[in-house]
Amino acid sequence: MSQTQRACSQSNSSKAQGTVLSTFLAVDMDPAHRKILTKNLVAFCNDLQVELVMVELETSGMFLQFHVDMILAEKVEFNKRKKVVQLVQQSGPKAFDLFHRALQNTNQTHLANLLKPDVTVPFLRSTPPEAKSAAPSFKAKYLPSDTPANLIDVDVRPGRPAPYNPLDAYRMESAPSGLCLIVNNRAFERLSERRGTDLDALNVRLLFEGLGFAVLPEKKDRTVTQMREELEFFAARPDHRDCAVVVVLSHGTWRNGDEIHGVDGRPADGTTLNFNDLLRMFGREQAPALKDKPKLFIIQACRGEDTDLGSPQTKSDASDGSSSPPRAQQMSEAPPSGIEETDAQPIVVEMKPRDPNMGDHIVCRSTMPGFKSWRNEVRGSWFIQSLVEVFMNYACTDNINDLMTKVNQLVATRYQSLDGAKQMPVFESSLRKPFYFNPTGTQ
Repeated sequence: MSQTQRACSQSNSSKAQGTVLSTFLAVDMDPAHRKILTKNLVAFCNDLQVELVMVELETSGMFLQFHVDMILAEKVEFNKRKKVVQLVQQSGPKAFDLFHRALQNTNQTHLANLLKPDVTVPFLRSTPPEAKSAAPSFKAKYLPSDTPANLIDVDVRPGRPAPYNPLDAYRMESAPSGLCLIVNNRAFERLSERRGTDLDALNVRLLFEGLGFAVLPEKKDRTVTQMREELEFFAARPDHRDCAVVVVLSHGTWRNGDEIHGVDGRPADGTTLNFNDLLRMFGREQAPALKDKPKLFIIQACRGEDTDLGSPQTKSDASDGSSSPPRAQQMSEAPPSGIEETDAQPIVVEMKPRDPNMGDHIVCRSTMPGFKSWRNEVRGSWFIQSLVEVFMNYACTDNINDLMTKVNQLVATRYQSLDGAKQMPVFESSLRKPFYFNPTGTQ
């Protein structure tokens, strides 16, 4: 290409860019809108999910490539968030409403409410023109929110199992079915950034809304102390319904059992949240409104540093046909009173009937003790992707044990890293009845 042709090409590109910009910059932003953005700048600098908003604003035509380049040129996440707000303020009278819509579409409703406290806009997946259906023009950590490979098209099938007897299963009749708390830790002080976790959080939110739960505002990037405070407050709420769900997306390790990192966590030592301590927050005395009700815990976190490199597949994973007698037939009948022995220390059994303080839990973990848990930077974690897919298709008929068995199978068979690593989820239950969601379906 000659210099003259190149110059003409650059000139035409600049004119096209200017034409698009003119639709936004013909008039300055309303001073009242500019003032709202400035007033809430600190909140945006702390919480804004930059990559998702950039894609939404680029899709709407408000942000062009050079806007994206200016944002990505900032090395610190805080400054990237600040730059987004500054560019919105410079983008004309339509920018405020488009920014508000982008926040709604990326599920950042707590920030959207700072702009328009009295307006509730339903979640909408933007439909970009054909020319924008490919990957975004910048090197994003996430694909657009309307890309199927990124955001699961959550469509929960309504229904309930047949036959179903509420007297023989946990009651799940209230509307909403219960409260759901999501703790999502992404940006850590000393540990690697958990890219892809925001998509996990959004997919989980859409799933449990479809299952009939009231999903609380996401708790983002919490320290250990903040996590403990949030969880204790949630457990003690008096307004729980038929069930409670806690989802924790974070880094984790295995020291004195399962340990969950806050964003202030350190690789080798430092304060962590021990999962047993978390579970105790939901005992009968600590969470009286959840007495005799199912409590579901979904934990996406590593549990150690080991990597499961798998083994060659066999022709069939069926059992060899051998079986052992039922557990009940192997055990002698326990004495009705007196001294019972445990693996810890002897305890005296009182004659007066009592209920266990720690019952009615089911804990669903992304991996086995001691092993790593895998997460795709674009699509989210293997475990959460599988859980959302299984629950939305089978919660209408299956109980929680059957659902989690399907999740285990899906993770084990579908996913494998480039170097051959595998992952095996695990779930533990102290439920005393079958637990069905009885979903109302995605509205």
